[in-house]
Amino acid sequence: MNDYPVSVRIDPSPRNSRLWAVLAILSIKLIALIPHLIILAILGLAQFIAFVIAEIVVLVNGTYPRSLHDFVAGVLRWELRVGAFFLSLTDRYPPFTLQQRDDYPVDLYVTYPERMNRLLAGLTVLLLVVAVVVSAAIASGDNSAYSNGWTGWWNLRAIAQIPHYIVLFLYGIGVFVVWFVAQFVILFVGRKGDGIHGFIDHFVRWSTRVSSFTYGLTDRYPPFSGRPSPDEQQRRSSEQGVAPERGAEAA
Repeated sequence: MNDYPVSVRIDPSPRNSRLWAVLAILSIKLIALIPHLIILAILGLAQFIAFVIAEIVVLVNGTYPRSLHDFVAGVLRWELRVGAFFLSLTDRYPPFTLQQRDDYPVDLYVTYPERMNRLLAGLTVLLLVVAVVVSAAIASGDNSAYSNGWTGWWNLRAIAQIPHYIVLFLYGIGVFVVWFVAQFVILFVGRKGDGIHGFIDHFVRWSTRVSSFTYGLTDRYPPFSGRPSPDEQQRRSSEQGVAPERGAEAA
């Protein structure tokens, strides 16, 4: 993981808001995110279209257009911040932006790849064409429900990550339980604790790497881990003015 091109920054906070904990328990916190969810629903569709166009371009000349790469990464960054806020990794309401923000405690850094794998892009495009043809055939037989379920697996990158999805599904159940308990911990002591923060942080970091690979931001298959890479640990340590963890140096 030392040089993995997708890096997530989540700055831990020494204290957590009791008010946000109460609002989370009452599900009002989710309501507060409705404006973000509406915008992200629209951006998500645009992100998918941008990814498909980018895969076609990669197939032709081997490069992911920089503007499309920045846009796809920007939507993923926005989603990351919203998810981190909802999961109480930060109590600062997420900004309405695709851009990096040094003053916000959650951010995503994706190294732009100069060259991409044409074979992987070609197979993705081929599967897309097959999915469209098969879906049209199924829909013409008045079985549109089956068609909609089938087309979700056209992305070769998503198929390759089925092992990740299985593990993350189970991990996500644990995260939900821990997150819910954490709200009561915050309510009584004012902080969720490093162990809880790390457990949720690792899940968010892992799932973000998986999403980055799914949308072609990197051809490097994501590691089966949510730990910060040594590079991320080094950056955090330098920002905090402390030595990096010994375990991170050995990772």
